[in-house]
Amino acid sequence: MTLTRTVAVAVSAALFSGCGGGAGGSGGIVPQHGAMRAATAGMATVSFNITIPAPRGDRRKAHYVSPNTQSMTVSVNGGAPQAIGLAVGTDPRCTGEESLIVCTGLTVSAPPGEDTFVLDLYEQPLSSGQEPPNATLLSTYTTPLPIAIVEGANNTLGNFTLDGVVASIALTPQTLAAPADGHVHEFALTLTARDASGATIVAPGNYASPIDVTVAGDAHGAVSVTPSQISGPQPKSTTSIAVRYDASKPLTDATITASAAGATPGTAQLTPLVYALDSQAPIVVGGSTRTLTASMAGYDGAFTATASSTQVSVACSSATCKPATPGGSVTFIITGRSPGEATVVVS
Repeated sequence: MTLTRTVAVAVSAALFSGCGGGAGGSGGIVPQHGAMRAATAGMATVSFNITIPAPRGDRRKAHYVSPNTQSMTVSVNGGAPQAIGLAVGTDPRCTGEESLIVCTGLTVSAPPGEDTFVLDLYEQPLSSGQEPPNATLLSTYTTPLPIAIVEGANNTLGNFTLDGVVASIALTPQTLAAPADGHVHEFALTLTARDASGATIVAPGNYASPIDVTVAGDAHGAVSVTPSQISGPQPKSTTSIAVRYDASKPLTDATITASAAGATPGTAQLTPLVYALDSQAPIVVGGSTRTLTASMAGYDGAFTATASSTQVSVACSSATCKPATPGGSVTFIITGRSPGEATVVVS
């Protein structure tokens, strides 16, 4: 009889991204108090557009700008922010409904010359025409190079892509059960990053702060993750993290953490399932039996064991197949039924 052990791991998929540029998604600025005004003496007018997409139940296909955006501010060359309302009814240039809001021909004042712009988008509406107090930042953008602004000319910021501000991170699945069999095992984790309003950050665009992926509780280097840093969501499918476990190295319980500045981190556990057969001697049909013990650090759920053929039967020594205490062992009794070899699978 040969003995092997396998574990099925469910992997879910999620789509991440963050966009604010290009057709139907370019950013836009409106003047303070949401009213069109000419640039003051010695100042120029800069215009652009912004589209706020529809909220979706899973948020996975919404392009960033966050669907929960209601206002924004623009700072020019580090100056005082100009507050902007982006909800329908706040500014006559914002039209549409909850499913799609389009703000066109929005303007902000800037001095002629080489200017740098910083755009911050918020969940809350304006407060008396000003930046909302204690506002929740959803996304941000800084022009990578100064923009040449000319007084009296048609100045625009062009197309740009906003970066989502990560407020919370989730890893799926949260538990990886790995056999301690001396072999190398590979798993996949799916990472989801959400802004403070709960919307999933989707591509294109980066995270405002990169997400670092680290491993703790692994003194012998049994677990590795790739990549170890994620700058932004993947464009078309899942943001996936490859996990490699070398079961030839000692490991009790490893914690994988995905974290970003100011965000609630996401965690997953990789815990080896340890099993042992009481003897390697053959099982005699109608005579001897063997016992197989299985345990996993901290685990208090039920184990199962099945045979791949009719050569042996497998029964649990307890009614529930659960350890008496978390992390304790469960014993299975293997009895020969007919000559041959069988594979016993514990999960």
